[in-house]
Amino acid sequence: MNETPIRAADFTQQQQKVTLLLATGETRAGIASRLRISPGTVARHIEKARLHARARTVSALVCTAYAVLLLEQPQPTGRGEQLPEELLLVIKLLAAGYRSNEIAGRVGCDVRTVRRRRAELRERLGAQTDAHLMTKALAAGLL
Repeated sequence: MNETPIRAADFTQQQQKVTLLLATGETRAGIASRLRISPGTVARHIEKARLHARARTVSALVCTAYAVLLLEQPQPTGRGEQLPEELLLVIKLLAAGYRSNEIAGRVGCDVRTVRRRRAELRERLGAQTDAHLMTKALAAGLL
């Protein structure tokens, strides 16, 4: 199957703005307020951007947006965070578009354990959301 490549130009200006705000840790409600649009409109922009990016999750959307240069690469933090292997695996699977229940099945643990690991990753890297976690992980050289 010959799929067309994902290009930054395929995203509308609003989709680009919404994706950028997601990547910087803004919540959906915060995005709606900043852009002066309804939360439903934010959700539609996210969904359309996610479909353009062929991403299963918002975290994967953010990673794809960086990969296709829709978003400028984050500045390296120089933190060089040393994470245990189980946390690195969770962050890599999140970036690939896996959901918590799928990650739990792949690594052989309970979904609550995956949620705790996600929360620990956000805390360690200073991220407000999972989408923001992808930005922080890229800047730290973890992805």
